[in-house]
Amino acid sequence: MVTFNDPRADADEAREALRGLAHATRTIDEAGDTYAVLGALSAGLASLGQSLDQLAEWHHRNADRAVTDTGSRDAGRRYAVEAADDLHDAATLVERVRAVVDEAWNVNGRIAWHPAPQPTTPRPVRRLAEPSLFGAGAPQRQAVDGLAR
Repeated sequence: MVTFNDPRADADEAREALRGLAHATRTIDEAGDTYAVLGALSAGLASLGQSLDQLAEWHHRNADRAVTDTGSRDAGRRYAVEAADDLHDAATLVERVRAVVDEAWNVNGRIAWHPAPQPTTPRPVRRLAEPSLFGAGAPQRQAVDGLAR
């Protein structure tokens, strides 16, 4: 469940929700649901972009605390600034993706979907079972054998 105050737990929750959505969108039964899904994805992308920008700002604010595994403060600071720049770039790209999804959402909203055609399955062919001689005495078997000739 979303916590709104534990970024690690909420990131895991978002990952699982997106994984579930990836599976769920393999088949969509109601065409109109695509509009709601696109709207939710647009909002999710806006939140993702915001999160990336906030992570970038965190890296900038805390760059002076960064140290490498070998103890280099200069390299640690450089890496923190590099990560911040990459995160800002990612946020910019996500905003561009969100704009394209918004356009698709807008266009999707102009579609009046017809109901999906009902699957046509051939009617099963009914056949009568072959006559059985199970439990028949010798006179009945002979009569059936005589008909077969």
